[in-house]
Amino acid sequence: MRGPEARPRFGLSLRLLALTLVFVLLAEALVFLPAIGRARVVYLEQRLAEAHLALLALEATEDGMVDGDLQRRLLGHAGAVAMTAYQSGFFRLRLGPDMPPRVDAAYDLREVGLWPPVGDALMVLTRSQPRLIRVAGISPKDPRVAVEVTLPEAPLRRDLMRFARRLLGLSLIVSLIAGAVVYFSLARLLLKPLSRLVAAMRRFEAAPEDPGRLHTPSTARHEVGEAERTLARMQARVREGLIEHARLAGVGAAVARINHDLKGILTTARLESDRLEAQTRDRDPDLARTTEGIAQALDRAVALCAATLSYAGSELPSARPRRLAAHHELTLAAQRLHQAHPEIAVNLDCAVDTTLSADPDLLARSLDNLTHNAAQAGARHLTLAAHTSNHQTTLTIADDGPGLPQRARDNLFQPFAGSARNGGTGLGLPIARELTQAMNGHLNLHQTTPSGTTFHLTLPT
Repeated sequence: MRGPEARPRFGLSLRLLALTLVFVLLAEALVFLPAIGRARVVYLEQRLAEAHLALLALEATEDGMVDGDLQRRLLGHAGAVAMTAYQSGFFRLRLGPDMPPRVDAAYDLREVGLWPPVGDALMVLTRSQPRLIRVAGISPKDPRVAVEVTLPEAPLRRDLMRFARRLLGLSLIVSLIAGAVVYFSLARLLLKPLSRLVAAMRRFEAAPEDPGRLHTPSTARHEVGEAERTLARMQARVREGLIEHARLAGVGAAVARINHDLKGILTTARLESDRLEAQTRDRDPDLARTTEGIAQALDRAVALCAATLSYAGSELPSARPRRLAAHHELTLAAQRLHQAHPEIAVNLDCAVDTTLSADPDLLARSLDNLTHNAAQAGARHLTLAAHTSNHQTTLTIADDGPGLPQRARDNLFQPFAGSARNGGTGLGLPIARELTQAMNGHLNLHQTTPSGTTFHLTLPT
């Protein structure tokens, strides 16, 4: 029995926690990016509004002009280098130097989309060199007035940095809280029941015959509860099967010993029968015929004992499948059948390029069991065919025998119970199906009529 497997270094709980944090942080990032873009737009709109208020001071003067000291104070209050107001598309008011300063970039807030402000905000956060920018847009104070402001970018960067730090800090706190809530909820609803299932499986694996190790399922009506109940039913069936297997193994060992002794007794009786037949062949023909019948019955009994011993002592087949040519394998099966039963005519119906995946030895034994069964049932013609469909190759074994009786059909693949002829052991078809299943295939009775029987042996292509 294998020892307990080592627990994985990164269990499901740690992976679930990591995925929870990743998804929550991703959601926060999707919130952060539009927020930082919107913060930049709000900052610039505030500068436009302050610039408009500063320009309104010019309307209080007769000539629309102010002295240099007041102009510097108004520009400083608005955080601008120069500002201009337009109404109905015409110049109205202006503050700043006579020669407009050279700017590094210009932005128009009247043409703001969803993602361009995000990219511009990220560029501001990652750019360290000082720049002078020009911003134009509608005044928040008066939608009839358009304002154009020239201002340094450094204050905008400082404001966005403070906003980003506050938002990231809040996002991190929200992510940790949400991640913890989601993780502990999933741990309680999913991981804890799964851990119980794993522990129950390990307990059962250590001693499946012990009834005290059967899992007691919960009464929960969700999927995990159904999994627990299914596991409990499966464990009960496995335990019953193991107990039955142990009993059958004991019975089989006893039968094997009895068969071994019985085979010796029957062999001795067969020798005595042969000696008696030789002595009475000339003197008493009736007694010789009787002795011959006894000898034949003894032969069948010896054959049955040998088959029982062989079947009881055989191990489960181990397949080593490889790609085989179906036409070649069917040809070999036909040749082997001809050597044992030369009176049977075999017809091959298989394309040369048809392939299948099988163990050549196990496939040969399966085909031989099926073909020899057909010969022993009285067939005179046999058809071996192959065709491929849906990544599977089906081998067809069809004969023109008398068909299977109802008793044989009812116990078709049961050892010692499905023989269609007197004296048969009923092991051919069960062994053929066992060999086919070892190759990941299946053997089925396709049809049986008074004019013949057809079996399908299906294997991966």
